[in-house]
Amino acid sequence: MATRSFIAHKKGELYYDIYCHNDGYLDYNGYLLLKYYNTIDRLDALFRLGDISYLAARLNQDEEIPEGETELVTFSYWRDKGESMIDVQPRIHKDKKTLRLDDFGYLFEDGIWHYRSHSDQVWKVLTLEVTQI
Repeated sequence: MATRSFIAHKKGELYYDIYCHNDGYLDYNGYLLLKYYNTIDRLDALFRLGDISYLAARLNQDEEIPEGETELVTFSYWRDKGESMIDVQPRIHKDKKTLRLDDFGYLFEDGIWHYRSHSDQVWKVLTLEVTQI
């Protein structure tokens, strides 16, 4: 069974989100986002892939495997499965209240990662301590 999540970031006055089907837990997606996706350039590269099946420390095969990480590469429905980018492209929101509500949500806003869960819909700051649950 999948643990669905969405990954969002604020650019200017708008919010963008993509769907991630698997491993949305704090100790997986939360950890990877905090550790490997903490710059706008890195997030932009992730968002160019559109919706994903799972997140990994690497965006493509050409990136070096970070120490302690697996050989996995982020799996994009568009790039890796051949789905139409029209169907999997990032969604745009004018307000963070309209972001998806999946098992977990992650939001990069003003240089800080936040998270919320389906059961507790309050945004909280994402820290390494939280990901070690």
